[in-house]
Amino acid sequence: MGDLRAFDLQEYIDYYNCLYYVESGGSEDTIEYALHFPFKRIYTIDHRTEITDQLKQRFWFNNRVQVFSRVHDTAFYELARMVPNEYSAVIWLSDHYLPQNLDQLSKIRPAKKDVIIVDSNRCCELADIMYLHKYFGLTHSIHNAMLGKHGKGLVLAPLPKQAIA
Repeated sequence: MGDLRAFDLQEYIDYYNCLYYVESGGSEDTIEYALHFPFKRIYTIDHRTEITDQLKQRFWFNNRVQVFSRVHDTAFYELARMVPNEYSAVIWLSDHYLPQNLDQLSKIRPAKKDVIIVDSNRCCELADIMYLHKYFGLTHSIHNAMLGKHGKGLVLAPLPKQAIA
């Protein structure tokens, strides 16, 4: 599994005005790391109730953090809708629902101005990479990134508006 701490999220906050953080595949480490940055809200979702229960107990006191259990196929869709369209988000995808999450993101975040970081363990199949290009190939640059000592991943960064037109 990759390590989100390989990224200076402040760069995305400053350059792309990412004021929200959204992740699928909840983790204490990634939430704690995101808390070091001035995100308005930090949303996390996981399909494993034992993980979400732990995260809720760990972060119950922090009103910036909201933990959701994936109880149905549209849960990520509903979570991502919580980010106002006028703002951008850093989105960390590290669970087993990558194609489904990408499809839902492309429908709810039509401005496609979010920075998306994909854990390599979740995008090593050709079909997943094809999904990335299908949904974001015209609006984002897609490049490889190191996610810590042993992890690799992909970063999808919004293209300048004039490049999209």
